[in-house]
Amino acid sequence: MKRFIWIGILLFIISFLQAGQRYVLGELFSLEDCPSCVPARSAWQDMITADDTQFFIPLMWQLTGPHQSPGANTRFYMYSEQGYTPHAEFSGILHVIGSGGAYYHYHQNYEQIAAMDSPIEMNLQPRFTGDYQLELTCEVTATDEIEPGDYRIMYVITYYDGSSYNSSVFVKTTANSIELPDVDETVEYTTELEFIHTFTLDQLKAVAFVQNWDDYSVLQATQTDFLNIIYPLSCQTLDFGEVETGETASMNFIITNNWNYELQGDIYSIPNFQVESNYSVPPFSQQEVTINFCATETGTYSGDIILTSNDPQFPTLFLSVSANVINTNNNQETVPNVKLLGNYPNPFNPETKIEFQLNNQADAQIVIYNLKGEKIRTFSNLEGKNEIIWNGTDQQGNRIASGIYLYKIAGSDNSPRKMILLK
Repeated sequence: MKRFIWIGILLFIISFLQAGQRYVLGELFSLEDCPSCVPARSAWQDMITADDTQFFIPLMWQLTGPHQSPGANTRFYMYSEQGYTPHAEFSGILHVIGSGGAYYHYHQNYEQIAAMDSPIEMNLQPRFTGDYQLELTCEVTATDEIEPGDYRIMYVITYYDGSSYNSSVFVKTTANSIELPDVDETVEYTTELEFIHTFTLDQLKAVAFVQNWDDYSVLQATQTDFLNIIYPLSCQTLDFGEVETGETASMNFIITNNWNYELQGDIYSIPNFQVESNYSVPPFSQQEVTINFCATETGTYSGDIILTSNDPQFPTLFLSVSANVINTNNNQETVPNVKLLGNYPNPFNPETKIEFQLNNQADAQIVIYNLKGEKIRTFSNLEGKNEIIWNGTDQQGNRIASGIYLYKIAGSDNSPRKMILLK
């Protein structure tokens, strides 16, 4: 008897490990002028912003009026047995009237669907291929056996204007049945869209879902923000790992231009991390950029490479870089044990106090750089001190321009710090 119990437990564990989280596609159908549609839409917004509905993917289909959604009537008549508004479909399985007590029913149906396992996982990867031309690649991975059915993928471009969702930008469905993958296999499905919209890209989302047209049940759904699509940098962090003193290490990142104009701007190096000073990427193209890290002294180095851009969505970009410099030479000299505390005031004009702790009697230097990585000022002979005053001048005593400056203690494991000189 115990053997069967353990077999049952094992099968349950295997089933649990194979199961995929089901994302709940919610479709609300409403009219322009409809007394009961107002509380239905209000309850829909409450569902969107609720803390415990993180697996909810909402679509709002406006059936009439100037904001009527493309494809709204087609979706409405797919569920023709309902025949009234407002009403809501949850993954094509359940429906509820969207008026009195709507939120309670919405949430109840959401929880019921979200608790079900999905035999597939989906990943949506959109990219621009031209002006308002979008390519959507949907990866579908089977984690369990899939029941036979007439499966189609539907793509929707929807928007959120800060107060409501409305699927009124673009709708496209695969015309023919698709063949879903076998267990532990992944298949890519690609489609192209062309649309004109009057919304800013931070309002838009791309949604995809697999639906069985035999009973209209939705097997799985996924979505992605448009800002994730158009972010110009291929990464936001680069870690060079361990680099020996005296060596130079290189890493690359890619700048992608998603627009029909030339994307260009400046790149500002920081101490030890050197990069070309500007970039220019033709429309709908990419440019690879190399960062060279020069390992001068042992310690941990980190900071932000700053890029300016003529892309109004991302006028300033930050790429965090880091490296750890080691020395395999046993005769290495002792590095000053220094803790950089910061500067005050910051921003400042005309001078600022830089505070630090020097925990042994070894000599150290505080070095100030501009954002191009050029050395501006060096303070030596710090032994016995815990602060210095910088009055915004270079090594020759000349006043420097206002802006952002970096400072660090040479030979320490402290990362550079930022300070702002005002004029």
